[in-house]
Amino acid sequence: MPILLTPHTRAALGDGLKHCESRSLFKDKFVFVDDRFDEDKQVAIDLYLSGGRADIRSLRERPQRGWTAIRQREQNKEQTALQENRPFNRDNLNKATAALEATEGFLSPDVRIPQPVSSERTWLHHLPDGVKAVFTLASASRLIVGMANGVLENAGCMLHHRYGFPIIPGSALKGIARDAAAILGISSEQIRRIFGNDVGDSAECQGIVAFLDAWASPKPGQFDLELEVLTPHYQNYYNVAGNREAYDTEPPIPSVFPAVSSGISFEFAMILRKSTRGEILGDEVLGIATVCLKHALLHLGVGAKTAVGYGRFEVEADERPHIHVSEDLFPKPIISLSDQLRADWKGKSENTFHLKRLIRALAEIEDDAELAMLFDELMPANHLANFYSVTRYWAAFLREGGKSLLERMHRTLPRQ
Repeated sequence: MPILLTPHTRAALGDGLKHCESRSLFKDKFVFVDDRFDEDKQVAIDLYLSGGRADIRSLRERPQRGWTAIRQREQNKEQTALQENRPFNRDNLNKATAALEATEGFLSPDVRIPQPVSSERTWLHHLPDGVKAVFTLASASRLIVGMANGVLENAGCMLHHRYGFPIIPGSALKGIARDAAAILGISSEQIRRIFGNDVGDSAECQGIVAFLDAWASPKPGQFDLELEVLTPHYQNYYNVAGNREAYDTEPPIPSVFPAVSSGISFEFAMILRKSTRGEILGDEVLGIATVCLKHALLHLGVGAKTAVGYGRFEVEADERPHIHVSEDLFPKPIISLSDQLRADWKGKSENTFHLKRLIRALAEIEDDAELAMLFDELMPANHLANFYSVTRYWAAFLREGGKSLLERMHRTLPRQ
C-alpha cells in the first residue's frame, strides 16, 4: 500500500514496514495516501482502529453506496451509453475501481491491525501518601483531543507514543481544573499557589501540583477509538475567503478523524513537585486539586466540542487503593446549587442530546417550588410555549426520565 514516509525512515525500516505493530506510528507517520478516490483518509484511519477492518468492508460492500455497488451501477450506465452512442463520464467508475483495488488486501486475515498495549505507571503507585492523588473516571461521551494538531497527525485523539492507547495531556487537564477552581470559589491566592501564575501576572510563579497525562485503560474487546466526522458548511465564511455572510451556497465537505469512544476508563494523576515536598500539607493541596479536576471533567468537559456534550466523564468505581482526603478539606462552592445549574445550563438545553444530564441535575434540587422556578428558567422558551407530549422535544424529555420532575411540580404534558 502507498505510505508516506521520509527517506530516512523508509531506509531504516525497509521490508519491516509492513510488519509494524506500533499504533502511534501508524497514526502519526504511516499515512495511507491514494488520491484516486475520496475516502483515502478514512481508510488511513481504519488501518489502526480496532474496528477498522469492518469499516473498510462496509465501504466496499454496503448496499447502494458501497464501492462494489457503485462500480456495478456505473458499468451498467457505461454499457447503456455505448449502445446509445452517447458520451459517458467515467469519474465515478474510476474512483470506485481504484478504491476497490487499493483496499482489497486490507481484508485479509494476514493484515494485522495495530492494537494498544496495556501498561500501568507502577512507579506512581509506589509513591507515598501525601505526594500523589490518583483516581479513575470513564468517558461519558466521545472525546476529541488534539484537534489543533496537523493534518498528517490525524487530529482528534492523542495516543501514547510507545503503548498506543489514548491519553489526555496534563496541560489540558491543568487548564480545565484551573477554570473549575474559579467556579468553585477557590481564592486567587490558592489558585496561584496550586496552578501557578496566570496570564498577565507580573511575577512568575510555578504551581506546586504537577498534572500528569491521563492514561486510558480499555477493557478486553473494547474499541477505544471510533470514526468521527465534522461537516463544515461555510468554509469560505469561516476562512474569510470572500463570503461575508454564511450563505447556503457552499458545498458541505465531510472530514473524518478518530475520536475516543465513550465508556473508556482513564486514570488521572497529580503529584506534588519535588521541590515543595515536606514544606506543605500535601493532602490538603492535592484534595483541592482533585476536587477541581473532577468538577471540570464531570461538568465542563475536556477537549473540543464540549459545548455540545463531548469530552464529559462520569464516576466509575476504582478498585486500586488511593490516598484518602478528608471531606472537610475540600473547598466548598460559594454559590448555591441553583446558581450553579444556571451557570452550567442557561441556554444549553435546546438540544435533546443534553436532556438526560439536565434532568439528572434538576433532580438534585430538593425544594419543589425552586425546581419549578429553575425548570421555567432553563427550559427553552420556544419548547415551553409548545408544551405537548407529542412534540419531539418533550417526548424525548419523558423518555429520558423527566416524568418524575413533572410530578413534583404538579404538571402534566397534554397530548395536544
